[in-house]
Amino acid sequence: MKGFSIHLLPQAQREFLEAFDYYSLISPGLGERFENSSFELLNLIRKNPGLFQVIEKRSLNPSHMLLFMR
Repeated sequence: MKGFSIHLLPQAQREFLEAFDYYSLISPGLGERFENSSFELLNLIRKNPGLFQVIEKRSLNPSHMLLFMR
């Protein structure tokens, strides 16, 4: 089974960059660790979407949504 493409919505992208900046200020290298861990998790989700629980869109804050496409 082919993996999915993952696209962060614009608000989620902004929040990710804000978190990256925040962690970078806390400690040198922490922003990069956050980024690497996030991308590793997103790659795992992309390759194995069946491992994760499906949540109805209505229950999500729109800024936290990812779009999955085949």
